[in-house]
Amino acid sequence: MRAKKVSQRQRTDRTIKGAKEPGRRGPALLFAMATAIIPSLLRKFTNGEERVTARGRNVRELIADLNRQFPGLASHLLEGDDLKPSIAVSVDGEIGPGGIMEPLEESSEVHFLPAIGGGSEKPERRG
Repeated sequence: MRAKKVSQRQRTDRTIKGAKEPGRRGPALLFAMATAIIPSLLRKFTNGEERVTARGRNVRELIADLNRQFPGLASHLLEGDDLKPSIAVSVDGEIGPGGIMEPLEESSEVHFLPAIGGGSEKPERRG
């Protein structure tokens, strides 16, 4: 018995079960193509690129795809299984409680924000 040949169009036109938006089709729902905004200190690892597109259903998968494109980048964003304490992540303008598990949409914009340090706890008084 011969296997039925399925065209690429037929394969990607199927509705994905559990999709959030009714009527949406294709593998793009499985791996959203988000835009990552790379801070200036890390652009040397992205060949100077400020905006990079990457796939992922959440920030963790996005970082994995960024690391695939730019080997070694993840080591500057992650410490173990979480973001480095010196990095915060903003998805679509909001710093959410999900951290690297924060879900992404197809058009999400992900900013990696380096911590800002400096200053002192109590200013000195003069006089």
